[in-house]
Amino acid sequence: MNIYNIFKKIPHHSSFSGYDQLVKYLPSKSLSVSFRKTVENILNRIPEEKLKRWTWVGGWYNKESFAKEIQIALNLPLRRGIYHYLYGEDDFYWGGRLPFRSGSKIVVTYHQPPDLFEEVIKDKSIVATADAIIVCGLNQLEYMEKFTGRKNVYYLPHGVDTGYFTPPDKKPDGDRFNIISVGWWQRDVDMIKRIIRRANEEALEVEFNIVTFPQYFEHYGGLKNVNLYSGISDDELKRMYQNADALLLPMKDCTANNAILEAMACGVPVLTTDVGGIRGYVDDSFAVLSGAGNDSELYEAVLELSGNVQKKTDMSKAARIKSLEFDWNVVGKQMLQIYNLIWNH
Repeated sequence: MNIYNIFKKIPHHSSFSGYDQLVKYLPSKSLSVSFRKTVENILNRIPEEKLKRWTWVGGWYNKESFAKEIQIALNLPLRRGIYHYLYGEDDFYWGGRLPFRSGSKIVVTYHQPPDLFEEVIKDKSIVATADAIIVCGLNQLEYMEKFTGRKNVYYLPHGVDTGYFTPPDKKPDGDRFNIISVGWWQRDVDMIKRIIRRANEEALEVEFNIVTFPQYFEHYGGLKNVNLYSGISDDELKRMYQNADALLLPMKDCTANNAILEAMACGVPVLTTDVGGIRGYVDDSFAVLSGAGNDSELYEAVLELSGNVQKKTDMSKAARIKSLEFDWNVVGKQMLQIYNLIWNH
């Protein structure tokens, strides 16, 4: 059984972040990047009007995606195996309809929660053309089975590099409670802002370190005790996790979340919302989960943790222990088991 992973690197992910890390832990074969680039260059010379029938298909599909699928079409008759699209919302459309598969299997991972998937993928019929679907949120299982009409949807949790993201040998001493918040996708920024304002109004000794894109800095304008970061190195991001006393990451919806997994691996208690697939990754031993939009619950958690060193220490240890369940070595082995089920089905 040959395994071919079709993937991309999300530009804002660190070198140790993202679902494409899975490739490092599988005995997979790479499709030629130089050949794909050649196909892309050819496509770029074709007028958009002539290409849009093939590339304007919805989602986040584009010419690069189409070039990947042309490459798969040329490989399928010659190289039998599993062809796994790691980012289905971005790259999968025509692959499930390709002829001359020679017994090959098309596998697709989808990442977005159901409500967002409804918006992004307009043509849901493509889901049923894959031989199997992988999801990384428990909230996706029943939803995806509705489109496939088969028991061919598998849950595989997102992983984290627990060898890179680790707790510090010793946390630096500081008088202020250090809160980190990372990212922007599906984050409830309004909740974060309300918590910051209340902390300032009540003169809490709390510092908020927020890692996001520069275009979102304005959302935090005028708020005191806020440090904004963007474009930091992998090691700087890791140090920020390690120095944090808590991760504040209320979500509007989710399946898996890189920042939560990375914080857990660094032994950071998690303050988030009980939405989407979050319960597949966190539990009450190290996380506080509020109702959607309920910033009062998370603010109370900040108050409690900032005044209770033992509770914070216990939650930190529990977070690290839980993260080991999602180590990429573990997830990679689980993926191989699923591949075998798909291949032999």
